[in-house]
Amino acid sequence: MLASMWQPGTWSDITALLGHQGESASLDFKASFGSNNELAKDIAAMTVAGGVLLVGVDEDSDGFASALTPVDLTGQEERVRQIANSLITPPPAFDIAAIREQPGTTQGVIAVIVPPSPFAPHQTNGRYPTRDGTTTRNLTDAEVALLHRRRAEATSPPTAGEMIRLVDALPGLVFERRTSVYAGYGQLSVAVTPAMPDFEHPARVNLGQPLKDALGRAGARTTPRLASPIRPRFWDAIADWRIDGTAGWVAGYAGASIEQLSRAPSHAAAVLYPAQMVMQVTFPTSVIDDHGHVAYTCAFEHRVAIELIAMLALAGEFFAATDTAGLVNCALQLAGFEGTVAHHATHAESRVDATHLPTASHGLTDGYQVAALSLRDEPEALAQQFLERWLIGFYEGAPLLGRLIG
Repeated sequence: MLASMWQPGTWSDITALLGHQGESASLDFKASFGSNNELAKDIAAMTVAGGVLLVGVDEDSDGFASALTPVDLTGQEERVRQIANSLITPPPAFDIAAIREQPGTTQGVIAVIVPPSPFAPHQTNGRYPTRDGTTTRNLTDAEVALLHRRRAEATSPPTAGEMIRLVDALPGLVFERRTSVYAGYGQLSVAVTPAMPDFEHPARVNLGQPLKDALGRAGARTTPRLASPIRPRFWDAIADWRIDGTAGWVAGYAGASIEQLSRAPSHAAAVLYPAQMVMQVTFPTSVIDDHGHVAYTCAFEHRVAIELIAMLALAGEFFAATDTAGLVNCALQLAGFEGTVAHHATHAESRVDATHLPTASHGLTDGYQVAALSLRDEPEALAQQFLERWLIGFYEGAPLLGRLIG
């Protein structure tokens, strides 16, 4: 959902609009669906900045919700999607919610939730509509040209390697760890940036509270789905955000020495203005035998997965809480894992003979572009995409994320 506008929910939320909520740039009332061309125009107009169409709500002369005019809900989602796919170019992404007064009723209100589209402008009937206050108009030639340039930039994301260089902004990171990691330590770095090149967080430079709020929501939303008894340490370690000069905001500490890392992992995060997020966790991989020697090194892949999910969940909450994030570019780098064996095979028991077990590669650098809302709602889906290529060479047994996610 888009955070700064009305969000579809229950029937009581709909009735609460009457006499109190007026139309806006991001909220449009429709007593009925009207013609196919009109519906296509309304959806296409919302793709520029995002918004919600409520079909089944009438308005008065001042644009305020005045009456409910329930519509038939049967087959409407398929119909709306067919109209959008056939009459809008390129077809936009959107969600549909059917809101009923009572479960099982066939009449109600349809909410069409349209996020800002990285592929805007979207054309319908030979024109490019946009929402302008409480009305819809056609984009000017100059606006169309600007949006086409934004589309080209958004659909040509930076490489994962380019994004991971943002780790330079992590608090306390020493020079030798900007491009490598100490022997005997595993490191996962994540960078998330908005696909829209001109994106700026609505809070502008006042990001401290939005980051704290995103952290709280990430824990509340994601923790119930984690079947593992392991709670991510990342969330707690970066709870206190602080201003880093004119660059942005930072949390945690990445500049741990080998001696410090042997006692406790390091966790750090940074958000650079206008809104580039980078996060990192570094932890020891050595399994020590009864004589104090390194028996072997372990990938602790379950821990990698759980911390990665925590990082992605935070980024998803932070970016999805804005109206204009849309798509985000996500990059992961795993480093320092060469020669490690799977925890699944050894359970980090020091007496296990690990010499015959398959070992991990040094790591990987990979990137994907996803919707901010998807990253918020299912961070584990992207975590699985990232980790599959890494795990396949040395990990055997039940799917890792299948055990971590209930």
